[in-house]
Amino acid sequence: MPGNGGLRPARVHVDLSEFAIAAGPPTAVQPIEDALAETGLNLQDGDFFTHRVEGDSMRDAGIREGDALLVRRQANAREGDIVVATIPDEVTGEPRATIKRLPRNGGTRLLPENPAYEPIENDEITIIGKVMGLWRAPV
Repeated sequence: MPGNGGLRPARVHVDLSEFAIAAGPPTAVQPIEDALAETGLNLQDGDFFTHRVEGDSMRDAGIREGDALLVRRQANAREGDIVVATIPDEVTGEPRATIKRLPRNGGTRLLPENPAYEPIENDEITIIGKVMGLWRAPV
């Protein structure tokens, strides 16, 4: 990077808000990975990215469709945290992303915050990052 001897900055923020992550049924992650590849950056633990929310499965946690989430890239999270996670698609095996809460009692599932949705049970859940905050456009 110019001006710092080629060293990587301590923190990176990548705006991926044009790509939605589902707060509902999980969505494909390939467009997100393609957008990251175009930046030339490899997000590491501690880096931040933003995503737009699509769906209402996290409604009761105050996360609404259209909100922009600030997510810290990290591979693990604590029970009760709201996370961006991937699970393999049941048919294709391709990773699909979603926003859900980790259960307080551990386990291999992700919890919605809307009673209209069922928990996601899967042994191959991968935590991508922890939701640190959100922005909502004024009404």
